[in-house]
Amino acid sequence: MQKKLYFWWSASDLAEVTFVRWQRMKMHTGGKDSNKLGVGAVVWSDWRFEPPLCNSKQRSGLPTKHFLVRPYETLYLDNPRYISTPRKLKRPTLKEYERLLKRRTK
Repeated sequence: MQKKLYFWWSASDLAEVTFVRWQRMKMHTGGKDSNKLGVGAVVWSDWRFEPPLCNSKQRSGLPTKHFLVRPYETLYLDNPRYISTPRKLKRPTLKEYERLLKRRTK
């Protein structure tokens, strides 16, 4: 089952994407916690993340039409434009992610 998620791409643009998997990554906030690890998400869109809207060569190593959503960005299950209190997606902790990763590789 493909799960549709929403996140704020910019101040006025809401991105509707499809969830692919969780990914361990650095925060990259620019502050003291910039090098701390967190759990981000790999998402997919059929038009938003391909050239000319995004760089054709991503540094993340993901294929075209995929994007990394950082751990500090909020992912929503409902469209926040139409619902006053949208449901936020609960991210796994690093320990939960490692446990999921071990179970997946067995």
